[in-house]
Amino acid sequence: MATYTLTETYTKAYRLLFLNIFWYICSTILLKNMVIFENGYFRLDYTLSTDILGVDLPDMRTAGLSEAERCFEIMVEHVRNYNIHRLLLDSSKAIVEVGDAEYNQLIYQVSMDLM
Repeated sequence: MATYTLTETYTKAYRLLFLNIFWYICSTILLKNMVIFENGYFRLDYTLSTDILGVDLPDMRTAGLSEAERCFEIMVEHVRNYNIHRLLLDSSKAIVEVGDAEYNQLIYQVSMDLM
């Protein structure tokens, strides 16, 4: 059986406490999603542990297409600033009411901006 002095026992206890606090900080702050941008049109959620930017795409209507264009510009800006390598676009809740030509042009422009 190993015997420890009181100083060694406290040192081991402090190390264990430090590791527990460090693990708690990493698991609660670093591994969760961070909302890096949100306005009334769309939201950018970044997961640091997987390096994925999740984007809830905005509605695209002919009358408000400039707002959608601005949202995509903001998204591309954040992808570049955060050096993000994975992008997950969620359009399941988005309403698309634009013609095929306008939609294709917008998506093409976003794709080119991401390159």
